[in-house]
Amino acid sequence: MIKKILKILFLIVAFLNIKVIDAENIEYPISKRRYANTYAVYDGPDRVHLFYAQSYVILDVGQAYCIEPGVGVDTDYYYATTDLSISGLSEEVLKKIRLIAYYGFNYARHTSNKYYMAAQELIWREITGREIYWVSEEDINGSRIDIENQKNEIKSLVANHYTLPSFDNEEIVLEAGKTYVINDTNNVLSHFKIYDSPIDNLTIEDNKITIQASSETESGEVKLVDNQYTDKVTLIYYQGNNQKLMSSTGMLEPITSSFKVKVINKPYITVKKVDKKNHKEIYLKGIKFKIKNSDTSEYICENDDCIYETNENGTFTTKNKFDYGNYELEEVDGMIDGYMWNQDVLEFTIDENSDYQEENGNLYFVLQFENEPVNGSLELIKMGEEVEFKNNLIEYIPNYLDNVVFNLYANADIYNGSKEIIYHKNELIGAYITS
Repeated sequence: MIKKILKILFLIVAFLNIKVIDAENIEYPISKRRYANTYAVYDGPDRVHLFYAQSYVILDVGQAYCIEPGVGVDTDYYYATTDLSISGLSEEVLKKIRLIAYYGFNYARHTSNKYYMAAQELIWREITGREIYWVSEEDINGSRIDIENQKNEIKSLVANHYTLPSFDNEEIVLEAGKTYVINDTNNVLSHFKIYDSPIDNLTIEDNKITIQASSETESGEVKLVDNQYTDKVTLIYYQGNNQKLMSSTGMLEPITSSFKVKVINKPYITVKKVDKKNHKEIYLKGIKFKIKNSDTSEYICENDDCIYETNENGTFTTKNKFDYGNYELEEVDGMIDGYMWNQDVLEFTIDENSDYQEENGNLYFVLQFENEPVNGSLELIKMGEEVEFKNNLIEYIPNYLDNVVFNLYANADIYNGSKEIIYHKNELIGAYITS
């Protein structure tokens, strides 16, 4: 199982351009570095051991941790292998001590002797389950050296190693043209870096990710991978009956996280008045409208009375952009010069499939609101008179005359609501015959 994990790791490592050391069949010289006035006390199964505190340095590689407490080291060189099973430890224990070694000495600012001692102690405790501590005299009852802070910090890092950012596997909706700062409430984002993203303007600083979305930003998946502070693999050092050692640095299986981004370019709304008869725009100023969000039953307001008014071109454009959703457009005032009040509500939906007009990087959702023109009527009556004598009196009797032809002319230029001239001055409008 360990070899299988390592093969998978090497594939990911190759993808991330991390260096792998070919360590087999090489003799690595070893040196010892003893810590002054520092002794380790190990409560072994046979007896309590007291020995000088010292670290082992594998030349050209780095420091190593003991993984067989109580076993001596009587050699000047070691061999190394990536086959961790040679340690004789279970996969569970190996997994844990690799994490301890990774976050121990040399990780970040962990450069003091106490971090080495803390990691070594935690590794021994994990392997043996027995008590280990450090004293400043060559006496098992000597003054104990306090490394609790260092141990607690390493344990905290180990405990959070597999913790992912709080927005892992979520979908984050972004509005084009805005900058977003997203906090990781799990406080682990600083351990990650971006290795694949549809967004160019995306940065990580501490536990915040900053995203700048534009109209060109594509939706997709952002992929993160944890930062490996080392490019070396974990090695087990061995030589005959000598104590086996494990490298103090060794990259771990990468931890990956991802989240989806959905970029929404919210539109403004433009409303145009249209003549229902000829479908041309009506150039009338001051026609009032309201817009209601059908999903919330609330009016969308940009002023105190939530009224939108047309300009001299018979249109208006909202000042604010609109979210995706369902809406209703309604004409408020029935006083429209030359047109009937349209009391029908115009329902519309804004979503990613809507048709938009684009201008200067902004989107506009355009609506046409129709009004029926008011047509006037003219009644012409041609009357004559007949004279009758009754009782020595003259009586005039009205008489409706038919087949009389009248020509109707424009007394001035006549326009419709689209500012088009329908009839010029003195133009014949039509001939009409009485009946």
